[in-house]
Amino acid sequence: MTKSETALVGMAEISAYVQRSEKTVLDIIKNEGFPAKKLGGIWESDTLLIDKWRRKRINQEREIDLRARSM
Repeated sequence: MTKSETALVGMAEISAYVQRSEKTVLDIIKNEGFPAKKLGGIWESDTLLIDKWRRKRINQEREIDLRARSM
């Protein structure tokens, strides 16, 4: 079985992809629904899922900013 081109295996790969510390990534997983799971003792994620999650978060922040400005 080959590794998907978008798969990230291990916290080091995930942290490197998002350019955040492992502690920060773990906090984001726990508190903000970051798309990563521990499978068989190894953290796994996917770049496509992370990018989608980031876009959703950015859009939510923009909506909050726009609502705040219109008040």
